[in-house]
Amino acid sequence: MSSLLDITLNEGAYVALLTKLISVSEKVQNAPGLGLIPREDLVTDFVLEELKPYLKQNGGAIDAQRIGFKEGRGNLILKYAGTTKADETINIVGSHLDVVPANPEGWERDPFTLSVEGDKLYGRGTTDCLG
Repeated sequence: MSSLLDITLNEGAYVALLTKLISVSEKVQNAPGLGLIPREDLVTDFVLEELKPYLKQNGGAIDAQRIGFKEGRGNLILKYAGTTKADETINIVGSHLDVVPANPEGWERDPFTLSVEGDKLYGRGTTDCLG
């Protein structure tokens, strides 16, 4: 069974996932008054794919449930059991998958494409919940 303890930071895998997430950031901009309705399901698809080896249906320890109240605007509930009976702490992490609209004219780089420059990452959502 794959454990969350088996997960180690892999910079290449992180940048690859972030590249995918930023590539859909244009489609998760949230400004209904401007006609921008976020499609968060695009983000949850990438997250579930990344977590696939750790999901219960694949022998892992994470129970993943996709939820949604509006078409295309889904989110995830991820549950991971404690390792001992003493682990009764409940953690809730709230997160959002949409981004504030980006006007490309105000950016030096394309905000919807991840740019890696040295140890800096640029793209809409990199310093928010996508990153």
